[in-house]
Amino acid sequence: MRYQTAVAPDRFDVRQLRWVNVSPQGDKVVYSALGYLYVRDLLGKENTGTPQRLTKQTDHFEFFPRFSRDGKSIVFTTWNDQSLGSVRTIDVKSGKETVLTPEPGKYLEPALSPDGKQVAYVKARGGFLTTPWYGIDTGVFITAADGKGTPRLLSDDGAAPQFGRDNEHVYLTRNVSTGEVEFNTQLVRVKLDRAEEQIVAKNEFATSYAISPDGNWLAFNERFHAYATPLPLAGKTITLSQKTEALPVKQFDVNAGEYLHWSGDSRTLIFSLGDELFRRDLKDAFALAPASSSSAAAGANADAPKQELPKPPENGLKIGFAQSADKPTATTVISGARIVTMKGDEVIANGRIVVKGNRIVAIGSAADIAIPAGAAQIDAAG
Repeated sequence: MRYQTAVAPDRFDVRQLRWVNVSPQGDKVVYSALGYLYVRDLLGKENTGTPQRLTKQTDHFEFFPRFSRDGKSIVFTTWNDQSLGSVRTIDVKSGKETVLTPEPGKYLEPALSPDGKQVAYVKARGGFLTTPWYGIDTGVFITAADGKGTPRLLSDDGAAPQFGRDNEHVYLTRNVSTGEVEFNTQLVRVKLDRAEEQIVAKNEFATSYAISPDGNWLAFNERFHAYATPLPLAGKTITLSQKTEALPVKQFDVNAGEYLHWSGDSRTLIFSLGDELFRRDLKDAFALAPASSSSAAAGANADAPKQELPKPPENGLKIGFAQSADKPTATTVISGARIVTMKGDEVIANGRIVVKGNRIVAIGSAADIAIPAGAAQIDAAG
């Protein structure tokens, strides 16, 4: 079967949306696309909001956005290859930004506390392509959200910090080796004064966890699928998987789901796949999920009467956008190279290629192809 494919179209659909995050009130969604943050309204009958840039700057990229609990601000990180990165908050209404990190670095995964007064984030060492500067003293840090505090180390090891119901504990994800090749992913509850740590849950194949705002539910990714389960904080580590029998575990997606997070009332699990946004209520997955999730573990017990529940939606709400493709306007001439044209076995020993805009307009021997006036020239001899 053959399909017609447009070559270098003037516009393209942006489908790779990263760190998709819906406000706790459910009225807006923010994500990173093409290196910048976009916000889209979700209210209205048709859900036809148009994504808009959150900022107007072009000095750095913007990553890892996450709403505050009141939906009024967003915390995120920045990156520039020369000046490195920072952790910032931005007021959604006014656009005012506050830089929280006193020095440049490689910062990841920031999260605001429930009261909006503190921000937890990861300071990383960086990869092989980034500068080694500002790559020491790594770990998970906590700092004041008004930018006036001094960052304080919370843990030497951990990723994806997040808050549950209170401001005094942070949940971290850790990959722990259990053998030469085996490891499990742990969700660890850390007190801000570092006085105690508790391993809340572990999973051999999990890649991420998301605790609900009320602390009573836990979502996790396993083999690309999205699952959720009640979370009884009984002081004992829960071993989780899609086949866990001690607690009810439900799959919330059909094909896959990522960037798991919860609605502000802890009743809906939210995730995305590509440019589609999915929201599924607990009551549609668990037979007796309570109207108020304060008694989640009791309300979703395995002895509940069987009833027909809605199936997970296979398609979500499209939240991406179309973008104009970059297109050069100049004329460029490449001369002197050996050109294999793929026209049979044709090889041009001393060739010339003329490119106008984003199209090749002429290929031939240098003797036969004239150089247009004003063209930029590239000598490819040899």
